Amino acid sequence: MKKLNIKLENTYGIRKLEHTFDFDKTKTYSIYATNGSMKTSFTKTFGDFGDGNDSKDMIFTERETVREITDENGNELDSGAVFVVKPYDENYASGRTSTLLVNKELKDKYDKIWLNIKTLEDELVKKLKAPSGLAKGIDDEVSEVIMSTKGKFLEAVQRVEKEVNDGKDPVLNEVSYSKLFNEKVVKLLSDKAVQADLNEYITRYDELVEQSKYFRKGVFNHTNASTIAKTLVQNGFFDASHTVSFSDGTAKSEISSEADLKKVIEDELQEILKDEKLRKAFDKLDKKLTSNNEVREFRDYITEHKELIPELANINYFKQRIWIDYFKVCLADFNNLITAHNDAKKELDDIREQANQERTRWAEVVDVFNSRFNVPFVLSVENQSDVILDGLLPSLSFEFRDEESKKLVKRDELLQVLSTGERKALYILNVLFEIEARKDLGEETLLIVDDIADSFDYKNKYAIIEYLKDTAELDNFYQIILTHNFDFFRTIQSRYVPYKHCLMVNKKTDGIDLVVAEYINNPFKHFLENTAENAKLLALIPFVRNIVEYTKGEDAPDFTLLTSTLHIKKDTETITIKNVKDIIKDVFNKDVTVSDENKIVADLFTETADTLLSKNGSLGLENKIVLSVAIRLKAEKFMINEINDTAFVESISKNQTAKLADRYITDNPTKDEEIAVIKKVNLITPQNIHINSFMYEPILDMSDVELKDLYNRVSTLGSK
Repeated sequence: MKKLNIKLENTYGIRKLEHTFDFDKTKTYSIYATNGSMKTSFTKTFGDFGDGNDSKDMIFTERETVREITDENGNELDSGAVFVVKPYDENYASGRTSTLLVNKELKDKYDKIWLNIKTLEDELVKKLKAPSGLAKGIDDEVSEVIMSTKGKFLEAVQRVEKEVNDGKDPVLNEVSYSKLFNEKVVKLLSDKAVQADLNEYITRYDELVEQSKYFRKGVFNHTNASTIAKTLVQNGFFDASHTVSFSDGTAKSEISSEADLKKVIEDELQEILKDEKLRKAFDKLDKKLTSNNEVREFRDYITEHKELIPELANINYFKQRIWIDYFKVCLADFNNLITAHNDAKKELDDIREQANQERTRWAEVVDVFNSRFNVPFVLSVENQSDVILDGLLPSLSFEFRDEESKKLVKRDELLQVLSTGERKALYILNVLFEIEARKDLGEETLLIVDDIADSFDYKNKYAIIEYLKDTAELDNFYQIILTHNFDFFRTIQSRYVPYKHCLMVNKKTDGIDLVVAEYINNPFKHFLENTAENAKLLALIPFVRNIVEYTKGEDAPDFTLLTSTLHIKKDTETITIKNVKDIIKDVFNKDVTVSDENKIVADLFTETADTLLSKNGSLGLENKIVLSVAIRLKAEKFMINEINDTAFVESISKNQTAKLADRYITDNPTKDEEIAVIKKVNLITPQNIHINSFMYEPILDMSDVELKDLYNRVSTLGSK
């Protein structure tokens, strides 16, 4: 990316903004934006762009929004390249943190072992489709039945290994799981009325089994008998002329064929099922099943297999027995999976242990954070091997420390005891994770940084500046740093952002411009070197007055004279530029150049201010000072004439504008329009005029449009 072109209209309060950021030589810009001018709107717009969302104007929703963000070729920027760093987001967590915990060699080795196990697992699941009748979700169903949770199929297989390999023949392997169990069936069977009818049926069925000639509850029932018959046939029992002897307790019956054996078993079952009480109990149950179309398949199935109804007394146990018998049918695949995992277990454990000992990029980022930022806690990862090998999200551990001891705490507990700045530092850590992950992946990234150092102490403020400076030196990283803190703005310029890439917001009636900032450091030195320009000479006066105050005191004649250039005094109309020039020479031991020594200072303030009304572009610091002084002089002149009390005016020694305003308002309580103008003058001009080389931020924050408008309004006072 060599250039970034933006064209915004009606995006969260930005009426219009067009600008090109030229990254060809330097990849960082900083923007000083006063509160309410554009900073949050700019950040939200780029946040929308990065998230793939539309932008809009929150208030004037009917206005058409334009958002064009393109590169030097006119192509729209890749939204994934934009990373917006908000001032603070307590819940933010980088989605890329895991990439910093990856050891590719270990991961590949680990994945290769698990690929073999997963292949065998898939083979077993495939074989289970036929007996169960389930087309999908078998692994989760088995896991939930045996482990009471999804996602643990292998653990479920291991848990029932002993039962599957007990040498007994499967009994329930021909039961259709898909017809017996689904969400609707389980929900219906949990209904109390259905449970009551089910219990009535089961109770009577058990009574009849105990009275049966051949069946016994829990020992030998219809299912057991059918399984034995099938096994005997499969093993050629009757073909070898063997017989089976059935005893009813008193006599024995000899059975010598498959047909006779099946008939005995079926006859005994039918003898039970034809019981009148049992039939009535089933009819009651059947009515409830018939009324629900969603369980019709279940109803049809148990109607044909009433012998299974007693098994529904304990549904989960019944499910487990079915799956165990399915596994018995797939015994070879079942044991292949068990064996493969057992054989690989030691190697997997060794890899996991090695992963826990790994020195990862994540740890390097944490070290950078712990060493650069001043916070009372140290971080570590509790589940490093899980993150490296299984791709899980990191679980962070926080060790809180004070002068005497240390203690592990949870994140929520930590946040409750940290200061605002310390909580913000924790947020910065997640920002670092995101940036470092993007760095490792070689991704081109545009960082939009919104007042990141706000509420930081100086050490942490400088720490984040140094980190941003380091990031700016990377090949694929570009930065636009926004702030309303002039000190931060000045600091990053001194550290690494070129002067020409330091921009300021210039508000206009139809939008905003971004203009190159002037006089970021010591503007008054520049004014002193260019006094031939009237605006710079006039802007120097408040600064020189402060120096005289500090060095000679408020009673010094030079202080009194300079005060008369900034307020309407008896001698204001007689003070010339030469008078000011002589004081400047005395203070700085330097003979400065001026355009007209004989010019009255008050007149020059007014004349210069008048020329500024038609000035296009940003006014600049010196012109804002000139306008502010001119506004005050005009307002004081108007109020003094209206008050018409010479003794009162001459008695004022300090805070003249404010005292004149109080008297004027008292004398003219009904002049609402004039009072409104006077109040605004009193609100704005003091902080704009009482400035020094360290504190001139307030006047920079003042809108050009607002100053010009106030000057026009003051100029019309008394004209009606």
